Amino acid sequence: MKREFNSRLSKEYIDHAVFQQLDEYIDYYDSLAYHVILWTGTGTKSPLNFNSYIFSSIKATLRSIKTTLEQGQLNDAYSMTRGFRDAVVTNIFQLVEIDKHRDMGNWITEKVNNWLYGKEKLPQYHQMIDRIVAYEKLKTINELLLPNEGFYKELSTRLNDHTHYNSFQYMLWNDGEIHDRHKVRLKLLNQLEEDIRQIFIKHFVWLFAINEHYMMSSDYTDYLEVGQIPPENSEFWVATFVQEAFDAVIKVHRPDLAIALKQSVNMELV
Repeated sequence: MKREFNSRLSKEYIDHAVFQQLDEYIDYYDSLAYHVILWTGTGTKSPLNFNSYIFSSIKATLRSIKTTLEQGQLNDAYSMTRGFRDAVVTNIFQLVEIDKHRDMGNWITEKVNNWLYGKEKLPQYHQMIDRIVAYEKLKTINELLLPNEGFYKELSTRLNDHTHYNSFQYMLWNDGEIHDRHKVRLKLLNQLEEDIRQIFIKHFVWLFAINEHYMMSSDYTDYLEVGQIPPENSEFWVATFVQEAFDAVIKVHRPDLAIALKQSVNMELV
């Protein structure tokens, strides 16, 4: 796809690694949205897997962030990154609630079902985070995330500052044509690259620690659909796009979380 950059942006900005990173995340969520739609939805009265549409929406948000960055609109990009973060927390909160209710024999989670049909709002952001952190199934992963809690608090402050224009600077760098003698845009872009990566990592490990079957390769069902017996243990094979993201992002940037996730699931992550 042809990239249309603002002509006033520096070559260093245009060649920044964040653009390739965003392309990879966009492809990942596109594949994930398509992949999980095959799974019957649980926790609500809808026969559809609403998670597929959440992942598709996240894909669109990341695409908007990339397009906005190509024009040098840093403040807008940070605001949309807050939307990415909020979508992740909303998704994981819902999965936690459904998982807890399912363990208690309740197949319909009223709060999530009401949200799906526009009858009820979800709790506030910090309340959803508290429930995610307290969920026993995520205990090991959350204990590894805890030492990095200072970063996540700073991340929230950054995203809120850009969203609410809490200082003049949070408007100033939204115009890609303003002269940037001190390379402030590159500093903001470096930080945004790390912020998006950390949000992605959290979503990846939380999601598959709760719903490990979402990473399952389609090979098992493909064999069944053509009337063949699937190879032994093929139900534990991992989809290629999931393994690739695990290798490129989780193993490289949070090897401790990579080990914890592998130990918490039955799937054949390598």
